[in-house]
Amino acid sequence: SEVAVTTIVRLGVFKIWEPDIFSLTSEVPTPILPWVLREKAYKPKRITLFAADFASSCVAAPIIEEVLKLKICQWTSKLPRNFKPVKVQKGKRKRSKKTIAEPVRSIDAPQVTN
Repeated sequence: SEVAVTTIVRLGVFKIWEPDIFSLTSEVPTPILPWVLREKAYKPKRITLFAADFASSCVAAPIIEEVLKLKICQWTSKLPRNFKPVKVQKGKRKRSKKTIAEPVRSIDAPQVTN
């Protein structure tokens, strides 16, 4: 998944700062384009390469890693909940209900550990 997101991020950066790169799409398919620039003798600007590397390495990759860690934790164990959704009657009408977050336990209760 990181390779796909990195490809999309790099294509986005190239679209903004180096739109001339896309003239190579007649020879190379667009998803492969960010990875074969040197073979096609195209030299992008240094700032473009820096922006593409920064966006993919320092922004996109950590987000993907943290989301995957969270999903793995959610799939493999039951995480403690601090709040539960509760439907409360909003007004005088019976049909108008509002969902609020109600604490599962009080602040003074002992800590829950797994």
